[in-house]
Amino acid sequence: MYDLDAEFEKLRARIDDAYDNRFIDGDALDRLGVTMCLLFVDEAKQVELANGDRDIDDEHPPTFAEIDDLYRQVAEKRQFIGQLEIALYQINKFSDAVELADFIRGRVLHE
Repeated sequence: MYDLDAEFEKLRARIDDAYDNRFIDGDALDRLGVTMCLLFVDEAKQVELANGDRDIDDEHPPTFAEIDDLYRQVAEKRQFIGQLEIALYQINKFSDAVELADFIRGRVLHE
């Protein structure tokens, strides 16, 4: 059986290794988190509400949900892992999280 939690942990380890080995910097790591919040807006809002980082009537896009918390909140774990993997491999090609999220949305729609 395919263990999604184990796959997520492997991907998190690759992200940590990329950062530790300076393939991505702190700004890219932040963009990665924001990108995932933009791809999973409803779930990110729920995480931010639970963590006290958001008011119920806040209309701004979520940007503060940690990747690990967001993964736990998302029902579509396989989709989350796939999009996080795309984001990791594309992160240095985009200086803006919105552009990267749009790229991933376009790629997913065409698969």
